[in-house]
Amino acid sequence: SGVKVAVLDTGLSSGGPDGIACVVGGKNIIDGSTNVADGDGHGTHVSGTIAQTTNNAAGVAGLAHGACIMPVKVLDDSGSGTDADVAEGIAWAIANGARVLNMSLGYPAQYSLSDFAGSASYNALDAADDNVTIAVASGNDGATGGVSYPASHPNTLSVGATGFDNAIAPYSNQGDDLDIVAPGGNTGVDLNGDGYGDGILQETRLLSDGSMKWGYYFFQGTSMATPHVAAAAALLISANTSLNRADVLSKLQSSAIDLGAAGPDPVFGHGLIQTADSLVGLSVPSNESPVASFTVDCVASFLCSFASTSTDDGSIDNHQWGFGDGSALVNTATASVDHQYTAPGDYTVSLTVTDNEGAVSSASQLITLVG
Repeated sequence: SGVKVAVLDTGLSSGGPDGIACVVGGKNIIDGSTNVADGDGHGTHVSGTIAQTTNNAAGVAGLAHGACIMPVKVLDDSGSGTDADVAEGIAWAIANGARVLNMSLGYPAQYSLSDFAGSASYNALDAADDNVTIAVASGNDGATGGVSYPASHPNTLSVGATGFDNAIAPYSNQGDDLDIVAPGGNTGVDLNGDGYGDGILQETRLLSDGSMKWGYYFFQGTSMATPHVAAAAALLISANTSLNRADVLSKLQSSAIDLGAAGPDPVFGHGLIQTADSLVGLSVPSNESPVASFTVDCVASFLCSFASTSTDDGSIDNHQWGFGDGSALVNTATASVDHQYTAPGDYTVSLTVTDNEGAVSSASQLITLVG
């Protein structure tokens, strides 16, 4: 909860059935504005894997759904960008408090690390604070001789992709600079037999029939693997805020499943991330109880609107209202409710809220309705 994860990508679409509960800051590096609208869908899909909040009826949750997404638009709506904008995005995100950067982007694998020495992005990565973890996609060229830049930079955590069977995805770049792998999917096969290609499912907004529409889409790529690692890093940092980049990498590598040749190898790096195992031994913060509160707005017809202003360190899943007039208690997932009274008088209204870990809190108010 509260860890800022900067997603350097095509931006972030707001809304959707699930959405992301915590979005902070945001910068359009391309035009200098705060408009980070995602006209491509890639950045929103990536952000969802990190912090999407399921509506519990139908949808998909992000791995670190309590984290705060900081959208940094460094790629345009066609998915293209410049080295200068990527460099500025890195520096801006770090200056504005991001502890994790997700960069599901890169150059073709035909270019080596030395080709970028002295470039703006190279210098920005060199200057990155040690307490910032930078997860970068290894690239989708199917190359075996090296990962893409900037994944090859020594200050980044290079992420390859696996399929449903934990085999390396056919598109995933390989090389000695590969650190770790995570689920990236392979939409060309259906190994789990669910009738869909084995992609990574997330909510996003794509162009369909001439307009942008919300839906749940299967994507594949090291772009999809990278946010799994960024989310795992956010969970580690939330458990112990003193962890630096090297600590996070060590926790992820030491807990990973060793695939392929024994020990680190250029195909799987140190292996497949095991997020829960990486958290073993860290002091996870205990849940704090919510604080219940609400506002009241009544009109002359005795119709009253009640709005919960309750707060919690996670999320509030249920609001139970008592209206003090003998009517039944009302349970809602939403924060607002209306109630029609039939006569003037004094009524004690109560609200009991329950958070996502089962902790409760109550508040009450006396309201007076005048005929």
